[in-house]
Amino acid sequence: MILTTFAPSGHTASELAAGTVEVKYGGRVCDIGPDQVSELELSRIDPIRISKAYPGRENYSGVYWSATTRRHHWFESLYEKTALSILDRDPGVADIATQPFKLRWGSLGMTHFPDFLIRRSDGSRLIVDVG
Repeated sequence: MILTTFAPSGHTASELAAGTVEVKYGGRVCDIGPDQVSELELSRIDPIRISKAYPGRENYSGVYWSATTRRHHWFESLYEKTALSILDRDPGVADIATQPFKLRWGSLGMTHFPDFLIRRSDGSRLIVDVG
């Protein structure tokens, strides 16, 4: 996994490359290196976080049934639901994992939760964040 678009100002590429990935894989939470993300089977990745419902909440969350993956995928906003719908209809998308992992840079005090990890038909992987 190479981070090319997420580059906070003031941090070097080597600092960002030193991050770790926390993933819930096969029901167990574990830390892996960024280079191991491409080896994961997306159907075994569980969402690393699911937000709780509460009165007055401004986001709409739920689950989306994907015809592509034949599984439910959790989303935390209507933007993410729309993105899932678009990804589900894209013939170039072979698999989807939602809230797939937590990126952590301990030395920088930073974390990030990507919205989706997709596997394309050609086998490549893409991390997707919905704006």
